[in-house]
Amino acid sequence: MYKQFTQEDLIRYSYNETSLTESKAIEQALEDNWELKEQYEDIQATFDVLDKVVLRSPNSSSIKIIMDYSQKTHTMETPC
Repeated sequence: MYKQFTQEDLIRYSYNETSLTESKAIEQALEDNWELKEQYEDIQATFDVLDKVVLRSPNSSSIKIIMDYSQKTHTMETPC
């Protein structure tokens, strides 16, 4: 009987955040359980897509507006 691995377990495995024992158990479960294997492949496909996403920095005027608002609300706060 195999341990039921969760999606979180598979994500940790993908990031090499599992122990050697846990990794071996996951690898064995991936060989024996086609549903788990499909879930793992979906996670890997998602990682591949995320690796291709181009992130942009926010516009400097947006940052200024946020910082000005933060400063304004900070000075409005009264100490307890």
